[in-house]
Amino acid sequence: MVFFIEGTNTDKKKEIISSLIKKHNPSKILQYDEVSFSTDIFDSLLQQSFLGQEIYLIEIGHIFESVDKDLYLPYLKYLQESNHIFVFHEYVFSKEFASFVSQYDVISVTEEKKEVERVNPFLLTDYILDKDKKNAWLCLSDLKTKTDVGQIMSAILWAFKTLGIVISTSVPTEQNTGLKSFVLSKMKQKSKKWTREEVVSGYSTLLGMQEREVFDDDALLMRLEQYIFSLGN
Repeated sequence: MVFFIEGTNTDKKKEIISSLIKKHNPSKILQYDEVSFSTDIFDSLLQQSFLGQEIYLIEIGHIFESVDKDLYLPYLKYLQESNHIFVFHEYVFSKEFASFVSQYDVISVTEEKKEVERVNPFLLTDYILDKDKKNAWLCLSDLKTKTDVGQIMSAILWAFKTLGIVISTSVPTEQNTGLKSFVLSKMKQKSKKWTREEVVSGYSTLLGMQEREVFDDDALLMRLEQYIFSLGN
């Protein structure tokens, strides 16, 4: 079974996940994002699905917003036929992607426009990549009351990973980076303020703090604030 959730309302998303858990009573609940996910996980879950009777609920966030999205699309047919429940969460569907996934169960959890702008974690990534610690801290102060900490960290890690691709490519283009033109243009601009070593170190630091504080959102937010205060401006 495959479900797609589009939007930024985390409360509605949690309600949907809870209803699926109550209905199907999965034996395991797994969570991944674009940083922790790989196609090997699909292969493993599909193999388990056809060999056993256990049902898992697998929540996967933002992999179709990543540069590797074309690797994942061919799996959807097989995931739909498995006995596991795959729930994909994306902030926004492009027109092309919305058309592609229309054959699956698609659920919208979109906020009102004003609220979406308030809780958009990608505004925070812009401030962080600009090394603008004042506005980054103000944005995080607003985000942490409205948005799941996991979503905030996923957006930041995605930004560093994407910046790393651009800064590590001698002449980055849409073709050799897999990035859309507007993302590529933005990251080229941001890369002027970073060295490759700083990006690698920043990504490693942020990923490490997420892994250490996986069960303590308050501690993770405190470490993220400390990282923001260490930025340049």
